[in-house]
Amino acid sequence: MNQLAALAPESDYDTIRAAIRYLSENGPDATDLPRFARALGLTERQLTELFRRWCGLSPKSFAQAVALDHAKSLLRNQASVLDTTYEVGLSSTSRLHDLFVTYEAMPPGVFRAGGEGIDMIWGVAPSPFGLAVITALITEFRGLALPMRTPASKKPLPILPIAGRGPGLRAMTRGLPQWSPAFSSLGAGRRIIRCGSC
Repeated sequence: MNQLAALAPESDYDTIRAAIRYLSENGPDATDLPRFARALGLTERQLTELFRRWCGLSPKSFAQAVALDHAKSLLRNQASVLDTTYEVGLSSTSRLHDLFVTYEAMPPGVFRAGGEGIDMIWGVAPSPFGLAVITALITEFRGLALPMRTPASKKPLPILPIAGRGPGLRAMTRGLPQWSPAFSSLGAGRRIIRCGSC
């Protein structure tokens, strides 16, 4: 924390750059945002508003995203859940569990096992943006992929090839090599995406 005393940003850009560095180097549980903000000559609220304006999310959410990304990388390389917890700066395995369940809809151990043992279904449903690929666990919604197309084009790009695993589905299941897809008509998808004109 001695490096905090040397901070004297000259612009909003410098402030955000320092904040990103600080949040990336310290885990979400080790971050002392009020003290860091004071070192920058700001209140915690001013720093949070400035960070949100520049980055589109709060400093806490940014720190969680960095920790989650690093944790996923470690788990893919077969690090233990305990080692991963401390490596990403979290105070306990329950904090890592909460982070994964919140953002990945599965515990870190299941993610480490490549999705083995989870029942996930996928399906296609219309949305205001075109045909959408939806993945869901038996208990909760997992992800949504939309087709990419230009506004001038009325023809959406295909999401799913005939073989079954299209780019939208692959993106949502990256890092889960043990998961085998189960197609569902996902009538629930029509309830997830409330679309009166689809």
